[in-house]
Amino acid sequence: MLFLMTIMMVGSGSNQDASVPNLYAPDRFSDENGKYLIYVAGTEISYDDFERKGINTYKIAFIRNESIDSHPVLELEKEPADAVFDTKGVVFKTYAIDELINFSLEELDE
Repeated sequence: MLFLMTIMMVGSGSNQDASVPNLYAPDRFSDENGKYLIYVAGTEISYDDFERKGINTYKIAFIRNESIDSHPVLELEKEPADAVFDTKGVVFKTYAIDELINFSLEELDE
């Protein structure tokens, strides 16, 4: 919980569009059931992008990285790329922001 709050504060405190904080390693999964950690590489994305679509950003945290090369274990093939983690591991991978938004709408609507 503290991790998620820290991520949200860093993201919203650093500039006005609540950009994703620049953390370098998806070294942990989501801390809580029903919440997701989203790994973002090669693209800009913000909490505002999700809020505009009606997604509850309380249930997500971001890890941003400049390149997929930093984490070959994720087996991402191109950029931009996103991987969504729950408490057990990767539950969704995509190369399109629209697909990430749709996944979030479906999974976080509960």
